[in-house]
Amino acid sequence: MITRLSPPDWRAALAVTGKVVGTSQSEHAHNTLFQAIVQGRVGPACHLAEQPIADTIGVSRISVRDAIRQLESAGLVSIYPHRGAFTVSFTPQDIEEIFSLRAALESLAIRLVAQAAKRTDIARLEDVIDEMAAVEARGDRYAGAQADAKFHGILMEVSGHGRAFASWKRMSAQITMAVYSAASYYDAIGNLAGRHVTIIEGLKSGDADRCERLIVEHIISGSHLLLEAVGRQKLLEDRTRRREHAASEEDA
Repeated sequence: MITRLSPPDWRAALAVTGKVVGTSQSEHAHNTLFQAIVQGRVGPACHLAEQPIADTIGVSRISVRDAIRQLESAGLVSIYPHRGAFTVSFTPQDIEEIFSLRAALESLAIRLVAQAAKRTDIARLEDVIDEMAAVEARGDRYAGAQADAKFHGILMEVSGHGRAFASWKRMSAQITMAVYSAASYYDAIGNLAGRHVTIIEGLKSGDADRCERLIVEHIISGSHLLLEAVGRQKLLEDRTRRREHAASEEDA
């Protein structure tokens, strides 16, 4: 179902909860929309009307158009001729594809890192663990998703596999959005750091098989949580539609 927001709705959806940094109008528009889409304040299948967005965040319409194109390249927006731009809606198949590809790329990367891990590489990952601990204390899901992306991005980078890292970066925005959504269904954002400490311990052991097992379990468990949530949401929507249909028949 397509959603079209009114100007007041856009003002509420694009209210900035954290500091959005942008050196240009296009970057400011991109960062604001990115945060709102990932956090679900601009939901799936929402029409991105350029002028109301531009008016809301105080940038030009061209800047919003540039931002939308960037979001399309990142896989968060679809643009249709003569219809406009709409936020994506992840299906169960989309989720399975995102997480299975991520698991394949990161299992390759972690094996390479485990076989030749440098102290400086481990130190960079441990620094992110400290950031995660601070995120846990604040209970900030968005910052948690960003820290998760940073940790796994470093892992991909230090693997030295340029093509694998490039493939991972192309889907990193979708990963961040999926991780943010999945975090809603953990017991809490707590243990974010702990789940990643286990991966570092595996790297320090130098056991590539163990590391691969840990990273795959880590990623796939997140996909299961999100798929369960999507299933529950679909059931709820189906029940709501059935009730509305029954009510309309009674009125008729």
